[in-house]
Amino acid sequence: MKIQKMSLFFLSLFFLVLINCGEKEEKKGEPQLEIKVKTTEKIRFLYLENTGSYAELGPAFGQLMQYSMGKGISGMPMGIFYDDPFVVPEESLRCEIGIPVSEDFEPDAPFKVKEIPSQEVAYAVLKGPYEKIAGEYGKITAWAQEEGYTVVGPVMEIYLEGGEGVPESEFVTEVRFPVAKGY
Repeated sequence: MKIQKMSLFFLSLFFLVLINCGEKEEKKGEPQLEIKVKTTEKIRFLYLENTGSYAELGPAFGQLMQYSMGKGISGMPMGIFYDDPFVVPEESLRCEIGIPVSEDFEPDAPFKVKEIPSQEVAYAVLKGPYEKIAGEYGKITAWAQEEGYTVVGPVMEIYLEGGEGVPESEFVTEVRFPVAKGY
């Protein structure tokens, strides 16, 4: 529990830094980012733990996709990112990458399964290369703060369109921040 609170502290600090670096201002000619709040359904999540650079998750995603296709699992791949790359050394960054699975699915090692509970999230659907997505985090968290919400958990990315055969400019990712009102 203490580690979870520390992770939330660092995650919050990361977003405050982004907010204070001018992420709230829109550049001329850029479309306005549409941010909303919703309550998600619970998700049973098949995942691989990963430690290291967030920019180098390709092999882990490849392993996940090969395993899930071999097991007949289909769905939107997702990533949960626990650490602030501006605070935590690159080699120590923690994340989980995975895919939703049915209630009765039992994984083979090194894969694990957990349940992500239903939660209220501030979210936005973003288009373009994955490496540009984190640049939008500050806009989402600033909006949430202006609306009276507090970020209460790690960021989740759901990869709606992307991967092999799709131009990076056409990638579509939903970015979610768990939030609580008046927390």
